[in-house]
Amino acid sequence: MSLATLVRRMAEAGAPPEAIAVALEAIEAAQSIDAERRRKRAEQKAKERRDKTATVARQDGDSRATQSLDKKESPHTPIEKNSTLFSEANASLVDEPVDATPPSKKIERVENDEKLLDQVTDVWNAFARSHNCPQVKFLTKARGQRCRARLKDAANGEEPITTFRKVLSKCETSFFIRGSPRSPLKFDQLMREGFFVEMLEGAYEFREQSKWRR
Repeated sequence: MSLATLVRRMAEAGAPPEAIAVALEAIEAAQSIDAERRRKRAEQKAKERRDKTATVARQDGDSRATQSLDKKESPHTPIEKNSTLFSEANASLVDEPVDATPPSKKIERVENDEKLLDQVTDVWNAFARSHNCPQVKFLTKARGQRCRARLKDAANGEEPITTFRKVLSKCETSFFIRGSPRSPLKFDQLMREGFFVEMLEGAYEFREQSKWRR
């Protein structure tokens, strides 16, 4: 069940805003712990794969070095075989994947990505100051990855920063700003998977208690 569905059902059941806020915070805390556990598990698996690859590469290098020494020590190695060795070495170089992206394009891509993240955090901090929410002081690698993923989830052909501004306009009319939550809306909370898109869809739009169905 999504958070939006939970909020709607609790509202239909007549739950007060404070109860909804407590329930959401408990669920989001559990989701955060689970996400951190999955992240650590993925990092461990990635490390194991890197270690395995490094071991295989080291063993392969040792084997090649041994073969090279054996051939150097043999005084009767025909010239034709040496030529074959050079041909095999050249072939192995040709078979390696080559990144054809020009260096200037790579630099431009990195600079554009950093510029977008700077724009997002600047826009958020301006929003946070006017709504008493925590500001972003450190743009960590994990925050950057979540920010890129959320903007990609909500992509609809417009500029990413435009999409982010639309999300913040939905935040202004949401329960987390106009209601009475136990804690203010946070940047990391907004960037959680599913929460960002649901906010853009208006799933957390605040309604006066008198208008809620009992």
